[in-house]
Amino acid sequence: MKLRYNIATQEVVGKTFAVLNRTGEPQRMLRLEGVAPDIIRGLQDGLDESAIIDAITAAYAIDRPTAARDVHEYLLQLQQMGIVEP
Repeated sequence: MKLRYNIATQEVVGKTFAVLNRTGEPQRMLRLEGVAPDIIRGLQDGLDESAIIDAITAAYAIDRPTAARDVHEYLLQLQQMGIVEP
């Protein structure tokens, strides 16, 4: 999947937000929770879904099936919001 926006993340009082920018469109903002910041960073780094899952399982005490489910569900949400394209 590929990001359709330039995304800048910012942590404010322990919460992470993403500011989405795209020429000709108003800025959008998302609150990122759980592993969402890791998923966004992975997409920004050009990682595919499997590599993002690998990165999350390496960074957190989480099994691969759980990480795979969480990553897949979040990527689907991003796709439905028009933030990523397949």
